[in-house]
Amino acid sequence: MTRWVIYGLAVACTATALLVPWTHYGDIEFGLARLPGWPNYLAGVVVLHVCTWWQAVITRIAALAGGVVAVAMTVVLLVRAGDAAALFDGPVPAVAPALGPGGIFAIAGVLLNGGLVVGLPATAPRPRVGVL
Repeated sequence: MTRWVIYGLAVACTATALLVPWTHYGDIEFGLARLPGWPNYLAGVVVLHVCTWWQAVITRIAALAGGVVAVAMTVVLLVRAGDAAALFDGPVPAVAPALGPGGIFAIAGVLLNGGLVVGLPATAPRPRVGVL
């Protein structure tokens, strides 16, 4: 039961990260979909969430690889959030950017789900004995 609660929290954190702003330029908010490179983060998170419950070792490795990609892309997106030229097509406002809560929720979702992947016991495929 606790595993499902942790998984639900991880998915909720990821969903929240998709909805809340990742950076603010004054009154202008930028969500995940407006940051350059966001599909890489989304791909890593999807692999992590999908491969969490499979018990095979290869899916565990895929889940952890997806988590590493998601964390790395979160860091890259948070660093690039200050690059106003990548976010604005025209003139850039003369305000300092402020980070929003999106990156924090993204990291929380990956850490919760990654801990779940590491905490679940992995099993190797069992050979079929006596099956023709």
